[in-house]
Amino acid sequence: MRYRTEIDGLRAVAVLSVLVFHFFPTALPLGYLGVDIFFVISGFLITSQISAEMKEGRFTFRRFYWRRIRRILPAALTVMLVTSLAALFILTPPDLVRYAYSLASSIGFIANMYFWRTGGYFGSSDELKPLLHMWSLGVEEQFYLVFPLFLFILVRMTRKVPVWVTLIALFAAGSLMANIFLIHIGGETPAFFLLPTRAWQFGVGALAALAHGAERPAVNRWLIYGAALLGAANFVFKVAPLPDALALTLVTGLLLARPMADDLWLTRALRAGPVRAVGLISFSLYLWHWPIVSFLRYMHVDGVPMGALVAGIVATFVLSYLSWRFIENPCRDNANRRKVVLLVCSFVLLGIGFAALSVKEEGFRGRHSALVNSLSGAIQTNFRCSVASYFPYGGSRACAAGHAEGSDYDIALMGNSHAQMYGPAFTAALDAAGKRGVIVPLNNCVPSPTINLTRDCNRLARQNFEAVRDDAKVSRVIIALTWGPKDLVTEDGVAVMDTDHSRMGAAILALADDLRAAGKEVYVVGPIAIPGYDMASELSRTLMFSDADPDALVAARTREPRAQFEAEYGPLVAQLQAALGDHLLLPHETLCDADACYFWKDMTTYYADSNHLGAKAALLMTPLFERAVSPQPAPE
Repeated sequence: MRYRTEIDGLRAVAVLSVLVFHFFPTALPLGYLGVDIFFVISGFLITSQISAEMKEGRFTFRRFYWRRIRRILPAALTVMLVTSLAALFILTPPDLVRYAYSLASSIGFIANMYFWRTGGYFGSSDELKPLLHMWSLGVEEQFYLVFPLFLFILVRMTRKVPVWVTLIALFAAGSLMANIFLIHIGGETPAFFLLPTRAWQFGVGALAALAHGAERPAVNRWLIYGAALLGAANFVFKVAPLPDALALTLVTGLLLARPMADDLWLTRALRAGPVRAVGLISFSLYLWHWPIVSFLRYMHVDGVPMGALVAGIVATFVLSYLSWRFIENPCRDNANRRKVVLLVCSFVLLGIGFAALSVKEEGFRGRHSALVNSLSGAIQTNFRCSVASYFPYGGSRACAAGHAEGSDYDIALMGNSHAQMYGPAFTAALDAAGKRGVIVPLNNCVPSPTINLTRDCNRLARQNFEAVRDDAKVSRVIIALTWGPKDLVTEDGVAVMDTDHSRMGAAILALADDLRAAGKEVYVVGPIAIPGYDMASELSRTLMFSDADPDALVAARTREPRAQFEAEYGPLVAQLQAALGDHLLLPHETLCDADACYFWKDMTTYYADSNHLGAKAALLMTPLFERAVSPQPAPE
């Protein structure tokens, strides 16, 4: 296949979209989909290359992987090394330890798995992770490990291209269905990060390569124009009928699948000198831009000034050109094989050594060290179900809790992410009683099937309610949720404003009544005061990078007057108390005293982010959950 210069133009579109989105998120809200374009291009180029070599009988796995190593590792490891040196001087020690784990996973090209388990809904702020962008390299490298073998088996089986197309199409369709299924059950984070749910995009590129290689006349220019317009409309204005990622993936596949006529304005635009220049250094641009963005946001807690953003963009292009000129290009030359091997091995050793050093380091040697470590250490301590414990349940999924052997679950902790955050206390109470339970969260919703955050949430909550109601193994249910939202929607799609939380209180009490009617004993967990900002991360960084008085800052930002909490939630608590009596669990009584409700106290940080309790605070709730898991009979 001849070198297609317009592919450099597509790379430029992809990387510039990502850069604009990361430096100026509101300017191009869908810019992150540029990574999807890269995946399609990768599938196209790898399939074109491997299938041609296999047909000619000159393909070897050794040569293929050596090309990949020369193409990716030198530049990637250089960025990791420079980023690691910067991290030593910028990150708090707990963040540095987390960075070290991300570095080790990036060196092993499993960063996507690491960020899946530490990111998303329950993760610390993703924008403050300097190596977050390495997730896409992890996905690509895992694809490179699997797909050549897949193609090799296909070629050995048959030389008929239609058979290849059919099997690759089935492979892509299965991956897309897995993606849709995971999103449906609340698994948006693994659907985003993992190869099995991303492979369909590589598959579209592979199908485009097989279509391009077929002997046929050049495509009608209107097909090209139509694909471009569909992509532009969906990318910028979100008016296309297909979901964003699917539409852009298909458009990219269409543009790659057929030769593009030389006289098309789109072809000329993609082949233009400045556009191609950006495309040629696109890999280095992608590698360098994100650590710069991340460190800028890390140091500027209250927002990055425009001057710093502009300087960051300039630094990104300068470093990317130097990286492309002196690292990427030389390392692609086979004559530099020994140099490349030495470079790769040196950087791997440096990376592993830094990882070990960082994980061992636990003390911040600067000002306010105890405060900084206490706050930053709480980041990412939210309870997470183990991957192996998940199973489909109702409208979402559930996970097993408790470690008792030889018994099935009989208690359900039902709600949303605020139910899941009580996992440590729930598990401790189960273990103390020798029981097992199940956690049924519906993230980004509340558990009420009659009034919720969206109409779709109502539908999913009803499915969860019916699953718990009809589950003969469940004899007791604990309902926990976020009580704060006021903009709600009924089952019929009618918007309601719940200023005093009485509508949500009534909806949860009705849910409890319905579960009791099915023979379940029901407990409800009441509201708590929340910081409303990412306290553990923001406050620790403010102490690091500002001259503010630490005592005054902590006093002002780590508590809420008890009177303020009572004004907000007092009527709701009274409403619930009147209906539930001792079946109402009140966590705020543990976190509040007569004067204030605390987010941090006695060097213990209660919140892992803006509204979820961390592990230490969650464990403080164990006595409450012991009341529900093992209720004591009333005295005679």
